[in-house]
Amino acid sequence: PITNSAGEVVKLIGINMDVTEAQLRENALRESETRLLQAQTIGKLGSWELDIEKNPLHWSDQIYSIFGVPPQQFEATYEAFFHFVHPDDRERMQEAQEKTLNEGVPLNFEHRIIRHDGAVRHVHERADLTYDRAGNPIKLTGTVQDVTERKLAELELLQRNQFIETVLENLPVGLAVNYIDQGDATYLNAKFEEIYGWPREKVSNIEQFFQSVYPDPDYRQQIQAQILADINSGDPERMSWEGIEIVTQKGEKRIVSAKNIPLPEQNLMISTVQDITKQ
Repeated sequence: PITNSAGEVVKLIGINMDVTEAQLRENALRESETRLLQAQTIGKLGSWELDIEKNPLHWSDQIYSIFGVPPQQFEATYEAFFHFVHPDDRERMQEAQEKTLNEGVPLNFEHRIIRHDGAVRHVHERADLTYDRAGNPIKLTGTVQDVTERKLAELELLQRNQFIETVLENLPVGLAVNYIDQGDATYLNAKFEEIYGWPREKVSNIEQFFQSVYPDPDYRQQIQAQILADINSGDPERMSWEGIEIVTQKGEKRIVSAKNIPLPEQNLMISTVQDITKQ
């Protein structure tokens, strides 16, 4: 028979194993929480949860950081949240959240916030509803991500593109950019349209262009054959053409010079044209 002392040892071993497993689970949970916190910090992404019935709002530490307030000195509430939303964005934000709450449409919205230090930041919010078994919404769970750097980069890119487009639109020569394989124009500037005397939509495809600008079929075939041969030669010296006769939409004849610059690695052909009729 097993003695009492032996039984007590077995019991202690069992208790010790239970404590060890609980400690391991707790450590694993802490490690998981630490990794989540690190991920949120790196991604500038915070999470929040709103109890629709009882109305308490819970923010993760990263949201406090995004809004620039210490957790110990600020109570997260639905009303307090709107205090941070930029005044010009509050109405749209309210409409988006009401649509989520009333229609169940997931929230996917970008807006500005004003931190306590006065800094304006751009954030991207996402949220989904959780329903009870009866289909009633009980919880709204979401994320807030600081996307200020991305928005500033997008704005800088937009401004740069606007600058480049302004320069191209005001060049004293016509400019066209076409896809080599399809011949469709991805860009035609105003001077190109002016020189050829055709609206852009009428010459935005290479076939449309030749049909419109060279109405005489024999001359068109001659020009097409010459240009195709010169391009296929791969000789940059053969990428320029002088004294080409074109016809505008109004039937006016003009003489132009043209040059092609192929960018095969980008599947693009850059073409420039000048009106030399009066030269």
